[in-house]
Amino acid sequence: MSDIAIQTYLYDAHGSEKFNPVQELVSFTQKKYGYIEGFISMAIDGAEMFGPELWDDVGLLWRWLTIMLDDCRENGAAESSLVERAIPIRLEGVRGWAGNLLLTVGRPEDDHYGVEMRRTSVAAADLYPAVAQAYLDAFTHFRRLETPGDTGRVSEAKEARLRSWIETPRDSWLRIFPG
Repeated sequence: MSDIAIQTYLYDAHGSEKFNPVQELVSFTQKKYGYIEGFISMAIDGAEMFGPELWDDVGLLWRWLTIMLDDCRENGAAESSLVERAIPIRLEGVRGWAGNLLLTVGRPEDDHYGVEMRRTSVAAADLYPAVAQAYLDAFTHFRRLETPGDTGRVSEAKEARLRSWIETPRDSWLRIFPG
């Protein structure tokens, strides 16, 4: 079982001069309408995969991450990059190791953002529910903070899909990613 810690951080232009965990913010003032500066922190078994150097519009980062997971579930692999940066992210099933995925962030050589390549394996049965729960929690806080635009909205279809990730039995992930 993988130990996965996922946290959403926002840059509060009115309060602090740093990124703060979304659940600790009492109010929020963003700099641009429809753009929420922040990042998703993700550590798998203590190894940081995403951190503050990968900041961008955090609403889009969440959407991008869940789309990538959908693509991987459908095709056995998915590749993308962050919204406005050329930092590659790859997620793929591990051949010969049913139910497990390999997550790679960055390139073998440092890119111009100074992001070193990070790589870890993780059980799909741990990753998908953890991402789904963190996504739903983040968007609950976006609504609580009354972020403008549609940043706090989650469609019923998206919420149902994320909840299905949380409720999928562990052994089903072995069939989805047969190795």
